[in-house]
Amino acid sequence: MVIRELATLDEYPHLRRVFDLSFRRGYAERHHSAPDGLFRTLCDPDERATIFRLEFERLLKTGFESGFVDDDLLGRLRSGDDRNLASARSELETWSFFHERGFPLMPRPPGKAARRGDLRITTEPSVHVEVKAILDREDEEQETRVASKLQKCCHETSGVTGWITLEVLQVAQDFSGRAFKSWLRRSTAEGRQTKEYEDQSGLIVKVSWTSSDEEMTHPYVVHMFGVRSSQSQNFAYSSVKNACEQLPADGPSLVILRSFLSLDHLDDWSLQSTLYGPYSVYIGTGNRDGYRLSFRVPRLDLLPGGGL
Repeated sequence: MVIRELATLDEYPHLRRVFDLSFRRGYAERHHSAPDGLFRTLCDPDERATIFRLEFERLLKTGFESGFVDDDLLGRLRSGDDRNLASARSELETWSFFHERGFPLMPRPPGKAARRGDLRITTEPSVHVEVKAILDREDEEQETRVASKLQKCCHETSGVTGWITLEVLQVAQDFSGRAFKSWLRRSTAEGRQTKEYEDQSGLIVKVSWTSSDEEMTHPYVVHMFGVRSSQSQNFAYSSVKNACEQLPADGPSLVILRSFLSLDHLDDWSLQSTLYGPYSVYIGTGNRDGYRLSFRVPRLDLLPGGGL
């Protein structure tokens, strides 16, 4: 398929500055059969994509004019890799949020050891900020597949009843659902103790029985940990833990999680709890322009070895 017409971007100088015509043509050829958000923004001439262009232009304009955009960020934006694009956009959004509200900011402050942070709010005391994009990486998609398959396996294991907790200790690309179900039946018959399942795929799962219920027809997964999936009750734990490892040893710090998951019901507490996990507190911000805004702030003091 030949892309006959591209969005001109005449009114978006900062988008053109970052993504030149050659880049846009190449991106259009690669993504026309499965258009993503960047395709809609840069390539699609449909006027309904204007809202995406306006927002990205605003972020880039703020970033350029305030000195936040550097070679590293430009490289990630132009890489064509979803993970790099998501991380760069998350940082632009965070910088823009604080900058437009008048906070004094420093880009790329020193972090832990020789690492560089994302930004610092230079108030007194200053606040180190780490931004993490979640739900955008291939390994998270893999974890979601594993979590869904484990959930399905438990539901389909007849002859075994009770409430169980699963903790994925090591994720595998794929595993034998039949083998896992057979192991679950066998291990239950041997007693309802905490046990670990491991197979040739590399999957390692700790299975803990919390209670039994003879009226059930199959095991019910009460909690799942160790994977970033909508089936996991501590969805953001891995991202928060990774961010904490990059924080400087002294001074207050802020970790911001930017999710690229689309939720139809943002006011639904259960969805927010599933997305952001139990290590957080909820802050509702009311309505603005007809949209319900809400944020979940990680409770780092509840993380093992964490704290503010």
